[in-house]
Amino acid sequence: MRILVADDAGFIRQVVKEALAQASAEAGYVTLYEASTGPEALEMALNQAPDVCLIDMVLPGMSGWQVAKQIKQVLPATRLIAFTSLEWSEVKAIINDSFEFDGYLKKPFKKHELFDVLNLDSQLLE
Repeated sequence: MRILVADDAGFIRQVVKEALAQASAEAGYVTLYEASTGPEALEMALNQAPDVCLIDMVLPGMSGWQVAKQIKQVLPATRLIAFTSLEWSEVKAIINDSFEFDGYLKKPFKKHELFDVLNLDSQLLE
């Protein structure tokens, strides 16, 4: 599974990387790409065609919603996960559009929540 994590906070990207390292080591199927700005996330997604994108809603240069919308136009099979400290109702109010994310992960998150939203085998947590 190819996963893009787009978040301007390096420590958040590191937490995701560490959480997924175990899944990658044990199952050998996680490749992680990282981006810290909206334009970088869009470019990375278009070049790498990830299976899933975890996209922070507040990114420098371009909002996460704008990034997600453009990715979905070019890569409709890519799952887009809103990745934010906001409540889902707040995200929907900000977007104010018919665009739908494929999932939502609220920060801070627990490892099992990350695995659930990515549809990874929770047995890898043990």
